[in-house]
Amino acid sequence: MARSKKNNYPTLLGLPHSENTIKAWCPFCEDYHVHGKMEGYYSAHCHLETSPFKKTGYYIKFETVKKRNSA
Repeated sequence: MARSKKNNYPTLLGLPHSENTIKAWCPFCEDYHVHGKMEGYYSAHCHLETSPFKKTGYYIKFETVKKRNSA
């Protein structure tokens, strides 16, 4: 699992969810967690008590989407 270079927290890739929120896929809950639309550290929204993110939280980084040339 990737870790933030700034603070060594586990890093999840965030995708737009709504105008004011971002969603990140949790590999432990196998579900999306929704947070405010800002890259950074978040406390875990895990519903699985055994998720290691419950102790560490995670860093959400915006996923960059590469556009394809339509040639």
